[in-house]
Amino acid sequence: MRDGVIVFIPPENAFNVLEKADYDAAHGVDIATSRSLSRLYANHIPEELGNDLDVVEIGSGTGLLTASLGDLPRVGQSVALDISLAFLRTAHQRVMEHSANPRKTVLACADLNDLPFGESVFDVVVGNSILHHIMDYGALLSRLRFILKDGGVALFSEPCQQGKSLVAFFLGLMVQHDRRSAKPVLDEGERKRIEGAISVLMRERNVASRPELKLKMEDKHIFMTGKLAEMAADLGYAGFQSRNTSAVTDGYRKFAENTLRVVGLHDRVAEFSFLFEEFQDKYLYFFADQTETPHQILIFRK
Repeated sequence: MRDGVIVFIPPENAFNVLEKADYDAAHGVDIATSRSLSRLYANHIPEELGNDLDVVEIGSGTGLLTASLGDLPRVGQSVALDISLAFLRTAHQRVMEHSANPRKTVLACADLNDLPFGESVFDVVVGNSILHHIMDYGALLSRLRFILKDGGVALFSEPCQQGKSLVAFFLGLMVQHDRRSAKPVLDEGERKRIEGAISVLMRERNVASRPELKLKMEDKHIFMTGKLAEMAADLGYAGFQSRNTSAVTDGYRKFAENTLRVVGLHDRVAEFSFLFEEFQDKYLYFFADQTETPHQILIFRK
């Protein structure tokens, strides 16, 4: 035991390149977001699993989800895993400061390639934006199935391609409309920055034939939910579902703004509101149920 963190592997093997950056500042980590995120996951835990659930969080990072996960009414014991001791120390501090019952949460340093658990231990596995960082995520899903109890679920929030492609489509429309406008609102440098964002959104297609590039990328995958359903069946899961993280009520505008916030151009979206309003009125009115948000809640059921 060290500073409230259980160490399963030597510290020298636990270094994570993300520690070089201020992760919390870059990702907007705060307690309000943590509580909102934990409620999001709670909404997707099947009622039939009951209460007093044993939950393990993989890739817990600095504790964005961890700080509130143990406070969910249906959670009995929560275990959070990460390979980074620095992240775990931050998560431990966050749990101690903000959790109503910190004793319900155990933090452990462990490699996801070698999970320190036996068969059928947990009712629920959660992973907040972790699968897309794993090159061989199929192997991880197989290991997670092993530690799940029968009927248990693995829940993830992950980037998925249909939603990313729709954001790319709108950003492309913005650029093309602006170039043809008699009164453009973007300069050429801003258009190039938006086109760069489009390239990131479509990178899964762009690197499909070059797996060596994925090895160098922090974000290695943007998922196709249909392919995930096929993989779930092949791995022996009893079921798979993908669900939107939120309702689409603004014609995808907020998702475009979130993407452009990274390049400092989110305020430009207002100039193109008519594009999103038309999409809401003419398309989403009929096909909202078939339209995916850029991030999906993925549910694998054992």
